[in-house]
Amino acid sequence: MTDLFRKGNMALTGIKLITYILVSFLLVRNLGAARLEIVAVLIVLLISNSFFRQEYMYGKFGATGPTYASFLMEILVILAIGFLPVQVGYYVYLFFVTVSECTIAFPPTHSIPVAVMVLFAMPVTVGLQSGEAVWTVIMDLAPAWMVSILFVYAMSYVVRIQIIEREKLARTNLELEDTYRKLLEHMRRAEELSVEKERVRMSREIHDTLAHTLTAVVVQMEAVKKRMSVDPVQAAQDIDKALGVTREGLSELKRTIKALRPQMMEGRSFVDALDRLVAEQSLLKVDLEVNLIRERADDPNSEVILFRLIQEAMTNAVRHGAAKNLWIRIGQEGDNLLLSVKDDGKGTAVIRRGFGLTGIQERIEKAGGSVRFQSQIDKGFEIDVQIPWVKEDSV
Repeated sequence: MTDLFRKGNMALTGIKLITYILVSFLLVRNLGAARLEIVAVLIVLLISNSFFRQEYMYGKFGATGPTYASFLMEILVILAIGFLPVQVGYYVYLFFVTVSECTIAFPPTHSIPVAVMVLFAMPVTVGLQSGEAVWTVIMDLAPAWMVSILFVYAMSYVVRIQIIEREKLARTNLELEDTYRKLLEHMRRAEELSVEKERVRMSREIHDTLAHTLTAVVVQMEAVKKRMSVDPVQAAQDIDKALGVTREGLSELKRTIKALRPQMMEGRSFVDALDRLVAEQSLLKVDLEVNLIRERADDPNSEVILFRLIQEAMTNAVRHGAAKNLWIRIGQEGDNLLLSVKDDGKGTAVIRRGFGLTGIQERIEKAGGSVRFQSQIDKGFEIDVQIPWVKEDSV
């Protein structure tokens, strides 16, 4: 049987103890002093065999043969008690414990033979003890005992099914936890890969812009160096040209930096990119609600900032909050965009602003907006943002 049964079935352990103690008390009260030693030895043997089986044989050794032999020995010990000069058949209750535990421990192919064996052993023992014909005792007592054995078997089988289902649930939970850990690790690696790709992309963009500008300036300066003493007027013109190239390069560099958008935002509007981000989210159930008069901001940098903020909020909700649901509400009030991101995670009493939250706040404030973080234990985490969306001169 399983390790779960060996460790966890406290109800069966309690029933066994109560039954053994009660039957032992009744047997001792109805036997003479000369039989007490024999009864004591048999009861100790019965209890030792039963609890040794429950503690060490189920699951730990996985040995069906020795466990089944333990049940047979238990039946023999109970029969030995029955052959003592007992005035009342209290010992038969010990059989109920045997049938119940065997039903829980074994499948029906093993437990039904034990139940049938007990069913016939009970009247046979009574008949031999009382001197009556065994067949007569079977006819008189077997129907009532059959009903009792069937009842015990049925109730015990229900317990067996519950234990098996509990095991399946425990295994499923372990598998889900393992899958969850793998998904988190996959998400972390995907995030690192995305950051690395963005760095490579940014370096190429800046290189293409900056290298061209610096090369042109170096050429101009070399020409100026040669002409300074020969043709000062031409040298001054070359300096003006170099300044012009430098200014154009600086402007181009600024445009390049502003144009650096997350890959998911390439060729998409801000709202479309958010829809794609939500659709690809597998660890959270995300409820996105957008009510914008203008779908695009006048400053594309604001869109990038908000997109990165929502990505960070999703990651934190799963990694730190163990959240299952995330609500994103986006609206427009005048020239400003209002964003609210809230999860149903475990929350925190003290908000510690690490690199992620600090970066969010710095970028929002640099863009002229404001951000507020709120959280309570078991009430999730919430981020509220207000950021310029429309420039005054564009209204």
